[in-house]
Amino acid sequence: MDKLIPTSWSDTTIEAINTAIPGWVQTHTTSQSPVVIADCSRAAGFTNAMLQSDGVHPNDQGDRFIADKIGPKLVQFIKDVGGAAGNSSATATVATTLRASTTSSS
Repeated sequence: MDKLIPTSWSDTTIEAINTAIPGWVQTHTTSQSPVVIADCSRAAGFTNAMLQSDGVHPNDQGDRFIADKIGPKLVQFIKDVGGAAGNSSATATVATTLRASTTSSS
């Protein structure tokens, strides 16, 4: 689950949703289906400078910020699942792909 990035005009609504996310996660996570939060919110450092001119969609800097927040959680999930199944090559491939996609945007 990802906390929402801000828009240039509606922080109140987005912050209300982001405030509700931890409670939702707590009530929906289970040991068989854990839910984790990647925080891409303004509180985590996302700024309006990371938005395209439409004020909604992330620009390259915003994409890198999101990838930095979500990528490690995704890689950890794949390691957990791949490790349980003994599939470390899939984990390495995904980790390499994520690193390449975030560095090629720099």
